[in-house]
Amino acid sequence: MRKNEVIVKCYKHDGSLHRTWKKSYLIENNEDYFVLLSKKALVFEGNGREWKAKEPAITIFPKNKWFNVIAMLKDPFVGYYVNLASPPILENGVIKYVDYDLDMKFNYKNEIKLIDINEYENHKTLFHYNPKIDAILKNTISEIKKLMEKRIFPFDDLKIIDYYYDYLESEIEKENENKTEENH
Repeated sequence: MRKNEVIVKCYKHDGSLHRTWKKSYLIENNEDYFVLLSKKALVFEGNGREWKAKEPAITIFPKNKWFNVIAMLKDPFVGYYVNLASPPILENGVIKYVDYDLDMKFNYKNEIKLIDINEYENHKTLFHYNPKIDAILKNTISEIKKLMEKRIFPFDDLKIIDYYYDYLESEIEKENENKTEENH
């Protein structure tokens, strides 16, 4: 498994930087999505606050969809946090997207929660969201709920866990290769 460190930058609709993640690794880049892995990402808020994620995560950025998914590996479960956001772009080792405030949570009990509705309504007025964006986001919520209910990727726990274990296996192999080289 090939990994390249990337930075993730999240912007608001007005172009202001909202959040930056460091210590994330691009582990898959195919026609449909980017997949990132982070053990405990470093997060820098636009207001200057810094924090570190508590658990490893696999983040999926569908390339042509208006959302991204952070699958948090909370032993023994996978918890999902969904950002409704513009499709991402990858440019010079940085994944960039616009956050549209609405978020969703999905857990092992199959509970689905739509959150930050008030923030969305406030920003829709403040930043003058185009009515087309509003319609896209509402359709995206329905699409996400269907994927969650059927546990279709990116809401497939086994696929998420496979990504993580494939990464761990590649790290062990790399470590063993380094030890072999040191012994010769």
